[in-house]
Amino acid sequence: MSPRALPTACALLLTCASLVACSDDSPTGPGDGLQDLDWSAGMQAGQTLEIRGVNGSILATASPDGTARVTADKNGNNSPESSVTFEVVTHSGGVTICAMYPDVSGEPDNECVPGGGQMTVRDNDVVVTFDVQVPEGVGLIEWTVNGNVRATAVRSEVVGFTVNGDASISTTDLPEWTPASMPPRSTGP
Repeated sequence: MSPRALPTACALLLTCASLVACSDDSPTGPGDGLQDLDWSAGMQAGQTLEIRGVNGSILATASPDGTARVTADKNGNNSPESSVTFEVVTHSGGVTICAMYPDVSGEPDNECVPGGGQMTVRDNDVVVTFDVQVPEGVGLIEWTVNGNVRATAVRSEVVGFTVNGDASISTTDLPEWTPASMPPRSTGP
């Protein structure tokens, strides 16, 4: 690389780092998880923002300015908060953001994959609460095991999944529910 190209390459690298992920289907990578999550990006109508948690709630509202935003707070009693990181995966259909818990010995590695993925948690009490702002027309998928899923006044399709929590969705589009999230308490337009 020539000395003149180095500043351009550094600027490009910094730009990509500030966007969290530079190309489609590229996670931040195993072991490269983010300790804190304060993510935002422009998303197009028809794309999907997927939030995948394990312990903790996912709280979504409509974006006031058309920008997708996701922040998260971590709280642990016995487990260090630093044991949980975040991964952001961009793909052709949108963005998937996951709370990543430590891998469990003898189990497949945990992974952040759009629409699914392995996530085994054992002996970790870190609770992650996601705060999400969803642009109009951008679909939202909320997944958690131990926590609530909520979407208030979101102007797009919302799908919520929880095993041990409450689900409450208010949207301009019809919410979808799975048996794991029933009984829903939904208010619509």
